[in-house]
Amino acid sequence: MDKSESATGQRGKSGDRGQSEWETVLNNFVLKIETVSSHFRYSEEYVMEHTPDWLERKYIQAMREKWEDNKTKVSSVFQSICFVLDTVFNKGAHLDSFLESSFEDVIKANNSENQNRSNFITAQWWKKVEEKSS
Repeated sequence: MDKSESATGQRGKSGDRGQSEWETVLNNFVLKIETVSSHFRYSEEYVMEHTPDWLERKYIQAMREKWEDNKTKVSSVFQSICFVLDTVFNKGAHLDSFLESSFEDVIKANNSENQNRSNFITAQWWKKVEEKSS
């Protein structure tokens, strides 16, 4: 497409290709606006008031959250099938291995693991221990 065609807005054979590229860009932009507004329950006007970088970040976040939800659903179905198979063939001998730990157990394990890997001294090494004389 020549500079004169793009300036005047006239389309020739090369302009048709440019039109489809613009349509693709605009369709992608509209898709991102609709996805972000529906996922986060924002109004479309609110989404359009933000920058394209913000829209891209929110779109990626929404797609990541949808993927994680889908992954969770698939793993729960798989876990249910494992429960049934273990109950039928093993009489429920390994049911505890399929269950996830509670949130508190995971936090405690994570904290103790971080403390074991820590290079910081947790004792009060700078204070002298006073001996009591009786």
